[in-house]
Amino acid sequence: MQTLSARRPATLQCKSRARQLTVRVQAQQSTSDRSPEILTAFFFGRAFAIALNRRLSEAVIDVVSDISKALAERPQRLQDFQDEVTALARKEMSGSGFQLKEAATGTGSGGTAGGGMSGGAVQDPTAAIDELRAEIAYARAALNEIRASQRAAAAQN
Repeated sequence: MQTLSARRPATLQCKSRARQLTVRVQAQQSTSDRSPEILTAFFFGRAFAIALNRRLSEAVIDVVSDISKALAERPQRLQDFQDEVTALARKEMSGSGFQLKEAATGTGSGGTAGGGMSGGAVQDPTAAIDELRAEIAYARAALNEIRASQRAAAAQN
């Protein structure tokens, strides 16, 4: 009975209890030959999952942070853009010698530009857009009048 197979412990027929214990220990040792590989794979897989989870959560937090930051900065960027457009339009108008009557009184978006720069109350973006549309319509009408007078002068010559 010394040459008993450790792979088939069910077929062992030992008479002494001490020998059965010895065979069982040998059987456990022979079946555990693969367990270090399995345990290594398990721990590497678990470590991979934990590291991937951390990286993904950091990426999601970064994306959400960037989105909320952009949403918070949007009104200020819109105000800065409006101020830039107004300043550029006024510069172009003053360079050409043309001035709007509304711009001279300060009731147009010029008051908005000064208020935005000094840190006053921020104007509602929808109202600012409506105001800019009205100024654009007025500028188009004035431009059409200038073109009409130029065409009339050219037709007379």
